[in-house]
Amino acid sequence: WSKWTRSQVLQWITSLDDDWRTSVCSLLAPEGITGSVLRAMTTEDLRSMGVSYGDARRLVDQIQLLVSKYPDRNYHRHRSVADNNGLDILDEWLGDEPPQKPI
Repeated sequence: WSKWTRSQVLQWITSLDDDWRTSVCSLLAPEGITGSVLRAMTTEDLRSMGVSYGDARRLVDQIQLLVSKYPDRNYHRHRSVADNNGLDILDEWLGDEPPQKPI
């Protein structure tokens, strides 16, 4: 999903609720929402594009479900971890594996 094109995002939205083809997709189509943008969408974002609150809330719930069910293993995350001396370090990694403790 993270590499979906605009068309693929709209197809996915339509697959969730056929009524969204006209009510939601028509509002999102000109916005150029790709898979990588989809992850960060909020109810407020959707509302600012004219999506009703109920549809926006349901769509955000579906996006969160998609992201949790099919995690993007290339998504960079940061985590502060403590080394053996108690100093905080910032480590970056890919996927779901936490960083290794420094030696």
